[in-house]
Amino acid sequence: MNGISGYRNFILRLTALITLLAVAALLSSLWIGAQTAGDTISAFTTTTVETTDVWVMDVSRMKYVHLQVSGHQDDIPVWSAQERRLTYFPRTP
Repeated sequence: MNGISGYRNFILRLTALITLLAVAALLSSLWIGAQTAGDTISAFTTTTVETTDVWVMDVSRMKYVHLQVSGHQDDIPVWSAQERRLTYFPRTP
C-alpha cells in the first residue's frame, strides 16, 4: 500500500512541476511580447489625387498617428520595420 501512495505522490509532484514550468513559459512569453509591442505596426491609408493620409498604429499608446503625405494616387505606403520609416512604392498595374 505504501508503494502505491509513493507513486501517487511522485505523479502529483511531477504534475505540479510541469504545470509550474508551463505557467512560467507562458508568463515569460507574455513579458517578451509586451517588451516588443512597439515593433508591431498596423497602418491603413486613404488616398486622394493630391495627398495620401497614412494612419499608423502606435501600439505603445494604442492609438493611430496621422501622417499626411503629398504624393501620387498610385503610391502605396510600405512600412519597413528595420528602417523605422514609411517608404512609398508605385503600385504595379
